[in-house]
Amino acid sequence: MAMLGVLQGHGVHLIVFGAPVVALMGVTAVQEVRGRARHRAAQSDGEGARPVARGAAVLVAAAGLVVAAAVHAIVAPEHYREYLWYGIFFTVLTAGQVAVAVKLVVRPDRAVLLAVGVASVAVVGLWLVSRTSGLPIGPEPWRPEEIGGLDVAATAAEVLTAVACGFEWWRSGVRRQPARRAIAVPS
Repeated sequence: MAMLGVLQGHGVHLIVFGAPVVALMGVTAVQEVRGRARHRAAQSDGEGARPVARGAAVLVAAAGLVVAAAVHAIVAPEHYREYLWYGIFFTVLTAGQVAVAVKLVVRPDRAVLLAVGVASVAVVGLWLVSRTSGLPIGPEPWRPEEIGGLDVAATAAEVLTAVACGFEWWRSGVRRQPARRAIAVPS
């Protein structure tokens, strides 16, 4: 029963901090299962599996995730001391960012690119709120945190990830569209 009381009192924490990470990890898992099914189907047809999206932007996005994850891993112990749920958030975010970075490098996919881009923007948005008006949760609700060098580095890496994912998502969509043929009109 004590655990139920803790969860009820911290439900907002779980929603605000956990929802983007859980959604991202869920989309990644679903896409991995779908990718494996497509790979098996392509092998049975005699064709090799082709990733949907490829390019340097995928590697840039993955590198941005790794940099952000490294910063989050560095600051997680400090956040555990400040507030347990902050520490848990940073630990889960770190693991999620590393896992998704691996997914992007191994088997990039348009849906995952979109999800990673949106999730990265959500994390940046959460950071902006925490530095401007403060979060509605934690030891000091609605009190903005100070801006530090590490959080600026992580946020810059997340912005880079979002931009790279958006670019690769757009580029892979353009590449998949059939070329339009010019129609000769008799004169």
